[in-house]
Amino acid sequence: MGLFYVFFSKIVLFILTIRHYLYDKNIFKSHKSPIKTICIGNLNLGGSGKTPLIIYLAKNLSKDYKIAVLSRGYKRKSSGFQIVNKQTDWNLVGDEPKLIKETLPNITVAVCENRFEGCLSLQKMDASIDLILLDDAMQHRSLNPDLTILLTRFNNPFFKDDLFPLGTLRDIKNRAITSDLNMITKCPPNIHQDTKEFYLNAIDKYNSSPTFFSSYTYTQIHNIFSNNIEPLPNSIILLTGLANTSELIHDLSEKTRIVKHFEFADHYNYSNEDLNKIINEAINLNISFILTTTKDAIKLRNFQALFETHKIAIGAIHIDVVIDGQIINEIKNKLDLNQ
Repeated sequence: MGLFYVFFSKIVLFILTIRHYLYDKNIFKSHKSPIKTICIGNLNLGGSGKTPLIIYLAKNLSKDYKIAVLSRGYKRKSSGFQIVNKQTDWNLVGDEPKLIKETLPNITVAVCENRFEGCLSLQKMDASIDLILLDDAMQHRSLNPDLTILLTRFNNPFFKDDLFPLGTLRDIKNRAITSDLNMITKCPPNIHQDTKEFYLNAIDKYNSSPTFFSSYTYTQIHNIFSNNIEPLPNSIILLTGLANTSELIHDLSEKTRIVKHFEFADHYNYSNEDLNKIINEAINLNISFILTTTKDAIKLRNFQALFETHKIAIGAIHIDVVIDGQIINEIKNKLDLNQ
């Protein structure tokens, strides 16, 4: 099995190398958006914290500029350009775009599998948009962004990783050279300066762009049906459909007892069978509170009757991004937005 992984990883490397060569030589065409764009991306298969950062950037940049967010809409049951509204079914646009719209209702959010076509559609719809945040577009080379932010997790930085299936990289490490800003995400609090220097020196081998360190704070818990603030009970069942939950579990374990963790794949679409199993387990364990994430809450709201029938409360924990450094000013300077 090990030799197969090595062989398959070499095939992936070959395909990616040819693809990037064709774009670099302008055989495959890249286009510039008529509106300035920021690409938020990573080199790995997921779980780097792109959505919380997009929410952070959109919230802060919208104080001075008209912002739109454009996503592929992963696993959506639609195609082409779609605007995300409060009433839009998440199945038609994807769970993360729907979450962004619910978190920032005054921000324009759209989905389109072709990012360049999506940018053109946004301009046609609203020419007053100043800036488009591109969610997970680093591998979408048909669009040439004005600024690229590369995200990499503290616990699994790209420079220590390998190409799939040997590791979790979906792109070549050297693609980090295209990054204008780097961010180490999901960092523990109070990182020692020597540790920071290690990361800075490692990334500097790929690019010399400014690097920021960010962490999460897990804040209020809201009932996913009533939106009322809920206290965190002493014992909970945790329900997640994320690419990585290690940081969340570590933080929660210091505040409550996780009696059982139902862990599903990222972007998982829950079924009645899933929820019946989870609720029955909660009843058997005498646990009356299930904790989930805001992304999962988007999909779990369809099961309100089931939770209320069994008198099981379910709350979503909110995530805030804390960034060490003035990334907003850095973005404005690099895009000449202060001019």
